Amino acid sequence: WCPGGQRPSVCPRDSTSDRGSTARGDCTCKAGYYGASGRCSTCSTGFFCDGGKARTSCPLNATSRRGAKKASDCHCAVGFHGKATDCKRCPAGFFCTKGKVRKCPSRSTSRLGDKQCSCAAGYYGSNPRRCRKCRPGYFCEGGAARLKCPRYSTSKAGATGVSQCQCRKGYRVITSGGKMECRACPEG
Repeated sequence: WCPGGQRPSVCPRDSTSDRGSTARGDCTCKAGYYGASGRCSTCSTGFFCDGGKARTSCPLNATSRRGAKKASDCHCAVGFHGKATDCKRCPAGFFCTKGKVRKCPSRSTSRLGDKQCSCAAGYYGSNPRRCRKCRPGYFCEGGAARLKCPRYSTSKAGATGVSQCQCRKGYRVITSGGKMECRACPEG
């Protein structure tokens, strides 16, 4: 901008002015920034800033990286798929990133709208690409945990719940306080 009769002045950082501007107030934030009076801030995640005073929110269930400049910089959030203007929940058995749908790896699954896959029932592990089959004597409800069958009981490989744990010979099932327990059979 040129105040007239003097050397040109530079707009504050991250702002610019049109040719022929005469005052500092003519400086506006560049695309990817927003603010007023030459105080420009980087556009926040989940918004886009085409320059000027305001920032615009990405559509529902969509997001963007910091510094987004235009609406097309928005994409569906993790757990959603489609175009940024019409993001849909990720279907069960899949995971969704940046608007794309991908099938969960073998031995893993997801529920509707989950952000990531986890090991399926009968398997365990913290990495859905490396799910291991539940070993005998344990049950795996899905996810990272492998739970030991109650004392004096065992299960077959791939057990999905405590109900698949069976008392060993010489013991019987007792349900106490909602928990399964194996106790020695009485004499006789």
